Amino acid sequence: MFEKACAGSMRSKLLAPMSCAALLATAATLPLDCAHASSPAFPNSGPAIDIPESWARPADMRSRPIRPMATAGSKSSVTISSASTANITCSAAPVTCTPTASGAVLNVTQLQTLLAKNNVKINTGSGSGTDAGDIDIESALTWASTHGLTLDARHSIKIDAHVSVTGAGGLTLITDDGGSSGSFSFGTNGNITFLGLTNVLTINHKVYKLENNIASLASDIAANPSGYFALAASYDATTDGIYKKPPIAEFNGYFEGLGNTISNLEITMKAPATNLEPDDPWSGEVGLFAFVDAEGFVENIGLLKAT
Repeated sequence: MFEKACAGSMRSKLLAPMSCAALLATAATLPLDCAHASSPAFPNSGPAIDIPESWARPADMRSRPIRPMATAGSKSSVTISSASTANITCSAAPVTCTPTASGAVLNVTQLQTLLAKNNVKINTGSGSGTDAGDIDIESALTWASTHGLTLDARHSIKIDAHVSVTGAGGLTLITDDGGSSGSFSFGTNGNITFLGLTNVLTINHKVYKLENNIASLASDIAANPSGYFALAASYDATTDGIYKKPPIAEFNGYFEGLGNTISNLEITMKAPATNLEPDDPWSGEVGLFAFVDAEGFVENIGLLKAT
């Protein structure tokens, strides 16, 4: 088992010690220096990470380096927590909650009550009339209705607690609505889970297909390698057995882990070949993803006990 947290060819949040090899490929395929270009979709993706020289790979590397997730949170934000509601007003249905001053708080229980009967939008974005830039969820949030929640932030959204959609409701997340340099990130205790795979998840105007296991994720990516995918809940790969090659060969879309984890992924392959064999194009590339191309992004996913 590898026990080194690192950044390779993707932007990801690492929830526990893991290896780039477990997530992406063998150490020999990792970049020496994680470049300087940031993602156009996530421009504030943080400084480049230097990779040890022993992990250098040839200059023809096709995949994009990871950058650490930027930390959300500014002096002026809307916080969803167990504290009393303050400096925010919510309109009648359709419910839109807008901050009236900096330091706005929306009590999480009150939000859950609103979601039981209405679609709810929390807006610090364009047209909100406030300088409150971020939306931070600091207390566990759950709702079981068919109604949806929209978080529309001028800058960043940060999830610091468990968000659980236990009904058929949807979730819409928008960053940089009227602002710039925002991010979508998770704290140590933050993640988002869904009841099933038919809930609608939209992030920055793109609809993501929800996945709940490696087999379906790999199959759907093979059918649409440039698509948008998200992990609906943490997954234990113990029952998958031992993979003899990377489950996902090549990816140039977006994969959003939503702060969830994949545990007990095991891949056993022969020693890397000097020359790739025609019938085994990924020989030597060991990981959940063999390659993430320059157009692709993988983020907010953790691997636990991967071997």
